[in-house]
Amino acid sequence: MNGVFDVRAVEAYFLLSNTSTALTTDSDTAVAVLTEDHVSIETNLELGNASEVQFTVVKEPVHGELQVVDDDGRTRSTCRRFTLSDVRQGLVVYRRNVSSQSSEEVQRDQFVVVVRLDALQTTGSVDVDLTSRQHVTTLPPSANLHVHGTMTASVDELGDVVLTTDQLNVTVTSLTVSTSDIRYDVTLATSHGVLLTTGGAPVRTFTQADVDAGRVRYRHRDVSGSGVGRDFFRFRVRHVGDDASVELIRDGLEFTISVVESVLSLGAGNLTVIEGQSVSVDSNTLKLDDRYRDSDDIVFTIVTQPSHGHLEAADRPGITLTQFTANQLAVGALSYVHSGDETGFDAFTVSARLKSRPDRRTAATTVHVDVIAVNDQPPTLVTNTRMTVWIGSYQLPLLVGRFFTNVIYVTYVLRGPQK
Repeated sequence: MNGVFDVRAVEAYFLLSNTSTALTTDSDTAVAVLTEDHVSIETNLELGNASEVQFTVVKEPVHGELQVVDDDGRTRSTCRRFTLSDVRQGLVVYRRNVSSQSSEEVQRDQFVVVVRLDALQTTGSVDVDLTSRQHVTTLPPSANLHVHGTMTASVDELGDVVLTTDQLNVTVTSLTVSTSDIRYDVTLATSHGVLLTTGGAPVRTFTQADVDAGRVRYRHRDVSGSGVGRDFFRFRVRHVGDDASVELIRDGLEFTISVVESVLSLGAGNLTVIEGQSVSVDSNTLKLDDRYRDSDDIVFTIVTQPSHGHLEAADRPGITLTQFTANQLAVGALSYVHSGDETGFDAFTVSARLKSRPDRRTAATTVHVDVIAVNDQPPTLVTNTRMTVWIGSYQLPLLVGRFFTNVIYVTYVLRGPQK
């Protein structure tokens, strides 16, 4: 049997369907996620790469605005361009301007888009239903996102820490939802480290399920510059319903990471004391970082005792200290007491450490003490060449020792010769 196989070229077509469903905002959040149901494309072409299908808003909505979440988690307000890939990922939302008019006054909105694929393009409109939609909502009116976690973590310098549910935990109240549908978008990345997945790839978007499974970690990288003892990232969290048309959002949240240094920093100031007296030793004398300044977890050890005095606590006068706490230092409960000798200077050496693990210590730091002398010694006769006395006059070749420098106040008393 003979036959002919006839192949004919069909002209490509690319249309935005006029049967697309209306975009409907939630009555509580005034937000709706744009899906392919709202921008349905009819074509005889294979849409291999959704990023190549470009949408351009040529007429913006009147009572709201379109927003797109970028790859870095930031929201582009009043967005005019997005792709089919953005739509499929649920990154394009219509946000109603609720401050303009009440729901009773405005029931519909509309925006017009031009859709392009290579040399083909089509134009269509998207209707937005602003009326109450109780018949399609998947969340009760009282549903909202609630943050339970501490929003803080600690990490060793240049180390890793896994984010846990105790630290980062968000739930939807009044509704049972999957933790995979609670999504975190990082809007401001960390400065001294990076968020990573279990496999080591940088991550800007993750879910509560990832946190619960220990799949998100922070790695500290930078030990230079200012503020390296603390890092943070800002994020927003959102939940999208099963029909991708209802969204709850909480923005402007911040997670703080405390970086524990491998070596603690301890600075020292000098002391000045009057001979034989005492001077307070406080946090201006021995200077820890702010995070440890009042900590009960820090203990100081006097490595080298002063040679011409001692350190004592206010509640234990006269007893030489060998150790003291950061809290004693902060409240000014310590003193250096000078021995009263004639030495014009003194010094002592101190180090500090964490009582808890991991073990962290400071280098030994020396505090120098300047002693102000006091003229409290009797005069010393340095030269005595004997006194020669004549009737009516006398010679007095006497000198005074170094303890009295102002001779105006030195008085000589002459007594009769001793037999």
